[in-house]
Amino acid sequence: MSKLDELKRFTEQVKRNASGQWDRLLWTLVPEIQPALDRKGKRHITCPFHGGANDFRVDRNVERDGRCYCTCFPAHSIDGWGLVMKARDWDFPRAVEEVDAVLGGRGYQPTTPFVPPARAEKVRKEPTDAELMARMQKWWGQALELDDPAASAARLYLKGRKIGEVLLPLSDVRLHPDLGYYREKDDDTFEKLGSYPCLLSVIRAPDGRVSTLHRAWITHDGTKVHHEDARKQYSSPKAVPITGGAIRLDDAMRSPVLHVAEGLETALAARAITRQPTWSTVNAGMLERLQVPDAVRLVVIWADLDRSGAGERAAKALAERLVGQGIAVMVFLPPVPLPDGVKTIDWNDIVATIGLDACRNHFQVLRVMRWVNDQLRLINVRPEQVAIA
Repeated sequence: MSKLDELKRFTEQVKRNASGQWDRLLWTLVPEIQPALDRKGKRHITCPFHGGANDFRVDRNVERDGRCYCTCFPAHSIDGWGLVMKARDWDFPRAVEEVDAVLGGRGYQPTTPFVPPARAEKVRKEPTDAELMARMQKWWGQALELDDPAASAARLYLKGRKIGEVLLPLSDVRLHPDLGYYREKDDDTFEKLGSYPCLLSVIRAPDGRVSTLHRAWITHDGTKVHHEDARKQYSSPKAVPITGGAIRLDDAMRSPVLHVAEGLETALAARAITRQPTWSTVNAGMLERLQVPDAVRLVVIWADLDRSGAGERAAKALAERLVGQGIAVMVFLPPVPLPDGVKTIDWNDIVATIGLDACRNHFQVLRVMRWVNDQLRLINVRPEQVAIA
């Protein structure tokens, strides 16, 4: 047997030995994700790679192949091999050696006898694309337009966030009047903690197809539900990946200007301030990868001010890419210092603190809007032509 064949056999053997052992492998080789491993599949942590708050989690069956999820990965997920290589900046042969060492192996040994593969673990059945779409279509069909009299919880929530002037309805945001909230238990079963009104927001792929739904549970009084993960993004069908997508508060396919922000409330605040087309990317990882329509010639990024700097980094990365495409961009951070003990401030926090009118008349907001209007004049577009009302 040639050395190449022996190396291939060694690599395949290590891969078989690692199957079913990835929880302890990642515990040793990527210790920064230990909090997520402590409650596999049930706890989100700040991503150790791009800093997004509550963006990173491990699969409930992480021991099987080390699967982890975060928007900073191109395909939204990565297996144990990819995570180890990314975290430690190793190539694949080095990763094989290190994994083998943790497993107690002796490393590559010429003419090593073949070892039978480890017993295959039971694989939990994942829903098909058709099942995912059917469930989302059911929820959406049961949901109400935000201006429906029965959707008062949504309007109370927006009013509580000082963005009650949001123009309604929003075509891709609705209120489900009574959506079940479940918590996954340690034995992989689910416990229903209640049913609550839930804001459903469509996340569309760059080509306009529905990729998934973002869910935000609230109370009938318009406050946030007090559960650890009261905001959850549903799984995306493999045929419609989420990369580059956004919640489209407005149809900007023919608009030369687009305002973008991370969270739904932040985007609604920017929309209420500017009354111009606005999208929400949900989080920093998706903001960085946003794809804008071909018609857009200028973008204002209403960035989050995070202590980790994740929001600003994502905004700058998006800005650099868009500028390279010939699009005029302005990154606009909240014009306040970050108070002690506060992890993040977004534009909805500013509106909720000083009020919508004060935000509209803030000298820095006026400066941004003058820049937008100047850019529009350069392409012979009047501001009133892009106003949403």
